Amino acid sequence: MDLKHQKLKILITCLSGIGNTILFTPALRILRKQLPKASITLLVREKSFASCIRDSDFVDEVIVFNGSIIDRLRKLRALRKVKYDISLTTFPSNRYEFNLFAWLIGAQRRITHRYKVGNTLANLQTEFVPVDEKLHDVENNLNLLEHLGINTEKEKRELIFETSKEDEKKALEFIRSNKLQKSWLIGMHPGTSKTALYRRWPSRSFSQLCNNILNDYEKAHILLFEGPDEAGLAADILRGVDDKSRVTIAKDMNLNEVAALIWHCKLFVSTDSGLGHIAAAKNIPVVVLFGPANPNRTRPWGKKVAVIQKGPILIKYPFYSTNPEPEGDYRESLEKITVEDVMKEVERFL
Repeated sequence: MDLKHQKLKILITCLSGIGNTILFTPALRILRKQLPKASITLLVREKSFASCIRDSDFVDEVIVFNGSIIDRLRKLRALRKVKYDISLTTFPSNRYEFNLFAWLIGAQRRITHRYKVGNTLANLQTEFVPVDEKLHDVENNLNLLEHLGINTEKEKRELIFETSKEDEKKALEFIRSNKLQKSWLIGMHPGTSKTALYRRWPSRSFSQLCNNILNDYEKAHILLFEGPDEAGLAADILRGVDDKSRVTIAKDMNLNEVAALIWHCKLFVSTDSGLGHIAAAKNIPVVVLFGPANPNRTRPWGKKVAVIQKGPILIKYPFYSTNPEPEGDYRESLEKITVEDVMKEVERFL
């Protein structure tokens, strides 16, 4: 059935992190292009997770699904009353709460991926797309659209991250106030959420990386990005830096302001976190330090991306587990990465 000219009501359930939301945006861009008359609602866990499409026309409504149990039940009831024609559960979705949620909302067609393992109430959905563990998350998300009869083969796989003129103004004010107009800005994000500490490279290694870059590149100035879950981490790294005058901590910004500042960087070094995806969305060269996760799945999407990983892949979710935590001692995954390993990739881009 040709859906292009139908006024469909589509719900996209994306209840994971900001990185997962960004990796769905190529599919969102194509969905809006191919179904221009559809009303698209995006459901996220936190308001900041929808920052990538803020003030855009890619969706008609963003709903944040958090709060107390009573608040969530009210939102579920309201969503059910909409009577959506289609719901898409974004990749990865091998968790019982995602499938139960789709069933409770009750769209006529409920589309998700089918996994090899996991008793996750998937039979509460109505249609299934075979998951392919060899594909990146971007491609697995695009396969959901194929189930709607949308051919994505010739479509561009472009990430979306929207910023405003006000965001850009604040980025320029930050650069001017810190007298960085003539510097090569090298962005670094050493942190992660508090629930993903296993993705952090040691602070002492970041300190030495700063020293090496500053010694080798006279024009370089380091921007250490720090979010609410990472308070004190940048200061800890700064203590080990020899020339502290050439390092600035960037914090107390919203995500769109952070994005605008990242896009002034000549290079971005990141843990396996959302900011690496933001840099890649603007084609900024990214060096990503991967721990126990699978970079073939979740590395930043783009051509100017270098992934460094030395330890075993210990996160079996979503293909062989329903638990997104590492199974085993994850520390060696990042501790084996040397400053010299990172400098080789930095030199390649600079």
